[in-house]
Amino acid sequence: DLYNSILTYHYDRSALPANTRILEPRHASNYVSSEPTTRCESFFSSYEDLVNINEKLFRTNDQFDVIIRIGNDIDFDDFYAHSLILCARSSYFNTAFSNINQNENPFIFPIQDTSKVVFDVIFRYLF
Repeated sequence: DLYNSILTYHYDRSALPANTRILEPRHASNYVSSEPTTRCESFFSSYEDLVNINEKLFRTNDQFDVIIRIGNDIDFDDFYAHSLILCARSSYFNTAFSNINQNENPFIFPIQDTSKVVFDVIFRYLF
């Protein structure tokens, strides 16, 4: 579903030339090919696998090492995350986490000047 949503948003199939080959994920029900897989198709299916892995990490709270606490001490929401992914995808988190003593696992990283809704959008983008 995520693949189709991204493809629909960024890619208008009706504007393609007639003999353009469309790459589909290997588990798509409409993907039938008698031709050998090309390097590009292999890369594309690997990309989709990566997207699915990141989606799983986003949806589950398995093996997280940071809790991002949005709000103040009384009214807050927690986001469970993987600092490695956040640091790789965001220079803000890379800098912020490098200045924190991360002896506790998971460690709590407070953010007080943003709303849960705004951070949820940012969080989804990073994953």
